[in-house]
Amino acid sequence: MPQVSPIDMWRLPLILMVGLVTALLLIYLPTTISFVETWNSSETFAHGYLILPITLWLIWQNKAHYYQIQPSVNYYAIPLILLVSFVWLIAYFVNVNVIQQISLVALIILAVFGVLGWQVTKTAAFPLFFLIFAVPMGEALVPTLIEFTADFTVAMVQMTGIPIYREGTFFQLPTGNWSVVEACSGVRYLIASVTLGFLYAYLTYQSFYRRAAFIVAAIVVPIVANGLRAFMIVMIGHFSGMELATGVDHLIYGWVFFGLVIALMFYIGSFWREDEVKVSASDKNAEVVVKKLKPDQFLVAPVILLLAVSLLPVWVYTDIDKVGDDPVAIHAPNINGWGKTERLNSDWTPRYKNMDASFVQNYEQENESTDLFVGYYIIQRDNAQLVTSNNVLTEEEEQWANIGQTNIELVLPRGKTKVPLAHLKSVNKEVLVAYFYYLDGNVITNDYLAKLTEAKTRVMGGDRSSSIIAVSTELNEDRAHAISRIQSFVRSMGDEVFHSIENAGHVK
Repeated sequence: MPQVSPIDMWRLPLILMVGLVTALLLIYLPTTISFVETWNSSETFAHGYLILPITLWLIWQNKAHYYQIQPSVNYYAIPLILLVSFVWLIAYFVNVNVIQQISLVALIILAVFGVLGWQVTKTAAFPLFFLIFAVPMGEALVPTLIEFTADFTVAMVQMTGIPIYREGTFFQLPTGNWSVVEACSGVRYLIASVTLGFLYAYLTYQSFYRRAAFIVAAIVVPIVANGLRAFMIVMIGHFSGMELATGVDHLIYGWVFFGLVIALMFYIGSFWREDEVKVSASDKNAEVVVKKLKPDQFLVAPVILLLAVSLLPVWVYTDIDKVGDDPVAIHAPNINGWGKTERLNSDWTPRYKNMDASFVQNYEQENESTDLFVGYYIIQRDNAQLVTSNNVLTEEEEQWANIGQTNIELVLPRGKTKVPLAHLKSVNKEVLVAYFYYLDGNVITNDYLAKLTEAKTRVMGGDRSSSIIAVSTELNEDRAHAISRIQSFVRSMGDEVFHSIENAGHVK
């Protein structure tokens, strides 16, 4: 059989591989740009710039293994590429960046599979998987982490015997007030720990179980450590009369503590390290026996793969959403048994961005009063979406705070539905807010289902408008009565609000 050096065997496949990945990044340019924009704008994800260099270094460090493998084209990548491209398409339609970004990473891995073959992909499995850490994801965990940190901190303070009063994520000690906000959630610590933990486990251990055990530790330890960090900061503030740990030193203590915890975790993990088994007598000058090099395959395969990855993006980029320049109007409906008034129960409204139209209207019935808010989008598009992390009931550092959320049952025209009920509080007022979405003629209370509905209407047709509906009432007596008032108003509301949404349109 003919012999060829590893460099000659790999030269053409690698050149074509680099060309195909470059083309991928350009074809999916909006997604590529979204990576860079997030890395630039968020300290939490600034490490994204390091992921590709680390991946390339990991592959280079293992080059002796690749010299033993002959690259080979694998066309089984094509149906997988089409499937992942379709997932990207749906995510692009509904503006879910994280799914677009994961899809692009998956397409890069499949491109390696298609051009270089299964054996190469299997050998490079971890470095290729490590690319997933370039995706700016994890912020969806923030509410859960905030809740855990608040629970942990309050429980630890109670164990000390110090009096503490809690409302949601806000709590009060005799010496001062504290709150657990996004910066206190520990999501930055968790993302950093998991990223470093995966890398450390891969480089330090060889067995699956040791790697898995360390990765689990890299997830659990920073979550618990962040709870301890929050507790210690509260204690430092309490015993110093709120002189310490209430300003920038608050953040410094946090990072110093996190650094010590992670360093300790790595040190303990080093006791069980396993040295890698070296590949015998192999270097870049070694002669490798190959079946037969077929350059024509390596020239044809990237073209076919390029067509596969281009098919859906080219179609979607030509299907551009257009919204007219005329203003849009939506009107507050008349509600049977409830009269409109000029005053509002509060100055609160949902913090939803770039709505095409909205209204807030107060209704009264005898001594009962509610406010109705409706926000409307003609179609969801860039910077104008119903479900996004930028749209919230309240924002940090404003007078209104969400101190608790449950669910209540409302009677709607299509039957009984459980919807979220938020308890909002300002300096001198409290309100209860029941809210839900209206898409394609359906009441929806789940963010993920709302996104799926949006995708369905985009792909299969339907009403592409979307709305948020929020009914609020002042909490100035017992909670049960305030909830009953909201339920009574929604029963009276019937289809009127939905009709108002469906009749919304451009003002000529």
